[in-house]
Amino acid sequence: MASTLERPTTLDLRLDMRGYANRMRSAADALLSNLNREQLAKALFAFEDEDERRDWDFIPKYRPRGLPLREMTDRQQVLAQQLLASALSLPGYAQAVSIMAFENVLRELNAPRAGLAAAEFRHSGKYQFSFFGEPHAEQTWAWRMVGHHVAVNFTIVEGRYVASTPLLLGAEPAEFGVFKPLKDDEDRGFRLLEALDTTQRGQAIIHDVAPPDFVTRVVKKLGDEELPGDHELGFDHYVISDHDREMLKWIRHRAKGLAGGSMSSAQFSLFKDVIAGYISRLPPEIAALHVSRLENGGLEQFTFAWAGHPERGKPHYYRVQGPSFLVEFENAQVGGGLPGEANHIHTVWRDPDNDFGDDLLMQHYASDHLPYVVTREQSSKPSAEPSGRGLG
Repeated sequence: MASTLERPTTLDLRLDMRGYANRMRSAADALLSNLNREQLAKALFAFEDEDERRDWDFIPKYRPRGLPLREMTDRQQVLAQQLLASALSLPGYAQAVSIMAFENVLRELNAPRAGLAAAEFRHSGKYQFSFFGEPHAEQTWAWRMVGHHVAVNFTIVEGRYVASTPLLLGAEPAEFGVFKPLKDDEDRGFRLLEALDTTQRGQAIIHDVAPPDFVTRVVKKLGDEELPGDHELGFDHYVISDHDREMLKWIRHRAKGLAGGSMSSAQFSLFKDVIAGYISRLPPEIAALHVSRLENGGLEQFTFAWAGHPERGKPHYYRVQGPSFLVEFENAQVGGGLPGEANHIHTVWRDPDNDFGDDLLMQHYASDHLPYVVTREQSSKPSAEPSGRGLG
């Protein structure tokens, strides 16, 4: 079943978050002020560098752009961590740093297959920080931290509006000992699926095969339609057909799955829990603003779609789609070279309209408003007299 999504006029992206923006700006200033010239050359980019600003791939690249943690002093690393913590809730920050630290264990899990090379591409210090434009109380700028299974992107417009997507967290393996940072996202999806009756399940389950990765991949700007890849990156452990890809396709204005309005009150509460799990990666007061924004957009028209197996331990996937909102959860790949299926999670929160602040920037550039940072240096009524008149 597909639902047509019309973006309502009540869905306002211009949520005033000046306090939040200022906390990130202060943390960014503290880090940048402690970097030397060579480090700044790696960390700073022009805001207009679109290709770089939108490069949010979460694989451990060999030629990273940005300043990695491992090239920072201890003090600088603490300041970088404080910047990350300023952008996330404490539980969200705990998820991120646990995923980053687990690279040390993943290195050892990969050693039998990758040998000494594992020490290079599985490294807890290989997370790059990049800044676009100058962090300023009245200006537009952005920053990101990206590395294996953690990609956060924040765009601050006019010093008061914040775009927080794309925001990605992953886990390989999904569970290993005490490491299970995304188990709650998985559990919430299963709780909702298991609460549906047979008819509702028929609407929610869009295909019996899960994608090998999230459907929208890491495209820099979502189009009207997106198809998943046919295999997992770099491996052929899990391959799907062109028919599978078509069935799993994301369509911007025609969402697949079960609409919230077709759920009972108890089911709808579980549905909101799924959504809140992703939004709560942000600080509580900011998450509350986003929840209010989505409720104004009509959560009843948001849809829940499931693909793959309806039981744990087998490849499965779900997504929630609504106006200016998309989350995807995927657990289909093997993880860390361990035996068994579905032990490698990817999750992502995207805003099809406002990833990287697209809509906010469009409104910003379309206005006749000059930023205060410029007008504060200009006379309210310039003098008509030539400078120096009556002197000499």
